[in-house]
Amino acid sequence: MSEHISGYPPRSAGWETKVYPMPSFPRLLSPDPARAAQWYQDVLGFANVYSMADGRGGMLFSHLRWALFADLLIVREITLFPSPTEGIVLTFGASGPEELSALADRAAGWVTSGPAPTAWNTTEVQVRDLDGYRLTFTCAQADVMQPGGETFEEVMQRLRSDSGGT
Repeated sequence: MSEHISGYPPRSAGWETKVYPMPSFPRLLSPDPARAAQWYQDVLGFANVYSMADGRGGMLFSHLRWALFADLLIVREITLFPSPTEGIVLTFGASGPEELSALADRAAGWVTSGPAPTAWNTTEVQVRDLDGYRLTFTCAQADVMQPGGETFEEVMQRLRSDSGGT
């Protein structure tokens, strides 16, 4: 696994192997899950929770984890649809601009945008994986969430009031 900047997402001891029921998780199809899983680990810092071989030297699937309750399954699918990756964007939280910059540096040739500010008060970097799936890593803009300042709920209420939203 590649080096990870500490902070967010929370990664307490045992985070990468803890077993729990997953109420929801994304499943990505890949013709080569072993190759895809290695890319996610090396470039983006995911941990391999479990991989299942097919008994013929290939991999059926790989269960990866970004943080607790942020799991991803990459499943072998030989026949991909014309464009299974369009319309799907997976989003993962990051600790701040420094982590986004480090991730963008590691993923250099895979970055499609960012790090850049958004209209919804975050900074984001988007990458495409080996199979073309879009992944967005996001963090609150520094002037929106100050350490020791407003809670997340207070910030959301302020933003709703400022924009006239609900």
